[in-house]
Amino acid sequence: MVELQSDSTPPGSLPLALIVGDAPRGTGWLRHLLEANGYGALTLTSGREALAVARSAIVDVIAIDAQLADMDGVTLCRLLRDDVRVSAATPVLLVSPSPVLGANRLDGLRAGAWDCVDPTTTPEDLLLRIQAFVRGKREADRQRGAGLVDPTTGLYNRQGLARRVREIGSQAYRERSALACVALGLEVPSGPQAELVVRRCTEALKSAARVSDVVGRLAVQEFAVVAPSTGAQGAVQLAQRLARSLGAAAAHSWPGAPALRLRAGYESVANVGYEPMEPMELLARATSALRTGRPEPGLDWLRRYEPTATA
Repeated sequence: MVELQSDSTPPGSLPLALIVGDAPRGTGWLRHLLEANGYGALTLTSGREALAVARSAIVDVIAIDAQLADMDGVTLCRLLRDDVRVSAATPVLLVSPSPVLGANRLDGLRAGAWDCVDPTTTPEDLLLRIQAFVRGKREADRQRGAGLVDPTTGLYNRQGLARRVREIGSQAYRERSALACVALGLEVPSGPQAELVVRRCTEALKSAARVSDVVGRLAVQEFAVVAPSTGAQGAVQLAQRLARSLGAAAAHSWPGAPALRLRAGYESVANVGYEPMEPMELLARATSALRTGRPEPGLDWLRRYEPTATA
């Protein structure tokens, strides 16, 4: 039995895991692992029951067996992700008794799973992942209570983003490290499906961003990602990675969904210690680049901030 209680249990009240699956055959080991490491666990076998509980109870992490009695795990992931009554900050894990590779893994991630757990995942690694997810979820809950999180997407709102940008900007100054910001503008056609596209794009942003990145919502269809230790080249690569994830998320929103139109702007500082900049200025420059920046060679949709550009 793996016991990492001192390091793996998130601080505060007992974290609660909702485990969905056939306990004796599929997910019983996960319940024992979590309970031995300071988590409470509620086990259900039905996807429909799990959906009802997730809508009404506050759970810190949801683990779903790949095959349930009434539906497959990917379908439940999708239902949880698309249900506005389930917090977008709640991490969802897809658990499989066999290795999850290639298209199957991508299907799970597209459906809303944060990660896939299979026999190649060690207990120590799994506990550390869940610890990081739960801490992030609880921080999002705390920020939402403080009015710093957008209630629709679970991302930081403008106020929350400003606070976090100042915090990581101060850290970059102390460490003499790079800092970049990528602003993203989605062009989603109006209509009944628009909210669904934005929600799925939000999940794609969370999945594509690094744990250290800060993701916020600037407007209805505008977002920003602030990336520590990231220079100009890294910012371009980040923008490309985000664009691929957003495009895939939009394409899978519903059958026949139109291609997503995306534009992006960025600004970066190679060494914040040598080139001091007010962190909010970095954010302002990236959003300015989104509208009036200089296009990157071969990437017309991506623009870099130019000092002479005016918003």
